[in-house]
Amino acid sequence: MNVLVTGGTGFVGAHLVKALCARGDVVTVIARRPALAQTLGWGPDVKLVRGSLDDEPALREGCRGADVVYHVAGKIAARGVADFMATNRDGTAKVLEAARDAGVRRFVHVSSLAVGGPTTPGHPIDEQRPPQPVTDYGRSKLAAEVLVRAMPASLPWAIVRPPLVYGEWDRGTLKIFQFVRRGIAPVFGDGSQELSVIHAEDLAQALIAAGTAPAAAGRIYFAAHPTTTTTRDLVLESYEEHKQVKMVLSDLEQADMNTDTWLAGLKVLMEDVQHHVGEEEKELFPKVKSKVLSKEQLDDLGQRMEAMKIERLAASKRR
Repeated sequence: MNVLVTGGTGFVGAHLVKALCARGDVVTVIARRPALAQTLGWGPDVKLVRGSLDDEPALREGCRGADVVYHVAGKIAARGVADFMATNRDGTAKVLEAARDAGVRRFVHVSSLAVGGPTTPGHPIDEQRPPQPVTDYGRSKLAAEVLVRAMPASLPWAIVRPPLVYGEWDRGTLKIFQFVRRGIAPVFGDGSQELSVIHAEDLAQALIAAGTAPAAAGRIYFAAHPTTTTTRDLVLESYEEHKQVKMVLSDLEQADMNTDTWLAGLKVLMEDVQHHVGEEEKELFPKVKSKVLSKEQLDDLGQRMEAMKIERLAASKRR
């Protein structure tokens, strides 16, 4: 089968390309930086087309002769809603047009759990619930879904909404595991917030099923592991000797948080707690196994660490 993957050099896209090659598919990848493919170990069988979602000639070249298009490329961080829409909505429109004109037989759109919106504990959502995105990112992915669903019957489609994705080459959750390996587990509230997660290799198989199964045409799927986890369990299970982990928690409101806002807040929290925990900083952390830090305490902790860095920098200049 001939397939095109947008965003193939990204985290999810790289796992998808690997799985497609293992199937024996003929894979074409549109990449802004083809040199990244060398670091992923792809062989010469993967065709690289230099381009972006704004490069219509590259999109048309990539779609030419393709049976399935896997549209993985997208923006997960942006300065505002306009930037999100420019990539996630307008970029999708350009890929759809190229796929339609090339006679592609299936268009698989990688959306996001953010489209569904927040849930309440013990009440997971399914594909039947109307979308309720609460972030600009989620709204931009919903706008892209609307375009996909509006395509004519000549371009069958399937939409997959992944949750938090983890696995090899992931940088989004890497900081969590780096902190936990140091014995520090950053968690919001009491850590009971429920999360759906999926490994990148499992997501790749789900995307292939959406692109090849006849029954998947015209369907929307949430792709996730069958059981949920909590933010506390996510960090503790990543550390074998979790009994020695100090829980650094924030009292920031978590009731309305979804995966997007949790990850964004977690980034801020980890920046507050400092990226590099050296010998001088250890005294700043509680010597007990579990400790809840308020936002004010986190701010104070960050300021004290910053003062340490400034003092060390000044000392090094005096040498």
